[in-house]
Amino acid sequence: MLMKTIVGITEELTFNQLSKLDSFVILYNKILHSLYVDLFIKNLPIKDLSPAYQDKYLISKRHFDSIRKLLEGKVSSILALNKSYLSEIKDKIKTIEKTLLTQIKTFNSYKEKYKSNNNQLSLIETNLKQKLFTKIQYNHVRLDKLKSKLKTLEKIKETGNVKLCFGSNKLFRQQFQINSDNNLTEFKFHEQWYKEFDYQRNKEFTLIGSKDESAGNHNAQITHVKD
Repeated sequence: MLMKTIVGITEELTFNQLSKLDSFVILYNKILHSLYVDLFIKNLPIKDLSPAYQDKYLISKRHFDSIRKLLEGKVSSILALNKSYLSEIKDKIKTIEKTLLTQIKTFNSYKEKYKSNNNQLSLIETNLKQKLFTKIQYNHVRLDKLKSKLKTLEKIKETGNVKLCFGSNKLFRQQFQINSDNNLTEFKFHEQWYKEFDYQRNKEFTLIGSKDESAGNHNAQITHVKD
């Protein structure tokens, strides 16, 4: 059983204390980002990563395990959603394919009638045929996009690599709009964007505890001080 406590930092902390917290959160997230690559992209064994990270970053095994469990929880959550998305997209593909079969059959009937009627159709039939052709093209485009998305989701399921983007995918993609004509972001320069992206990637940390640890969490504890 994991325990979680959210603690708000008050303005009573000194500048030196805040600086140490800033240094800690930067190091924590550096480890978090690096471990994600080693664990879920390179698929390196935990038994080798744990002592290597403890030696490299001078952290305890409990710190390493806390970061590892946090990453595993994030990945597990995304994989669960991925499973739902897979089912949803497969259903959409089946629906569109079924619709296309009907539409193409009807469209071909207009073509046959056109040939058998001296290459002529009524004005109403001509308009219906054109509208149907447009719908068929639209559904083909939808189908191609869904099949492409399906391949991506199936690869995620197969590899377990959910392609986590620390700082959010939305914010990451905004950098490519900065110098474009349709820049709808709040950023006018790349430096502005990077400052915000770097902040979002490094603004918080989580120390996961356990019921068998001192006060429920060996890494972080809160103690009541009288007055």
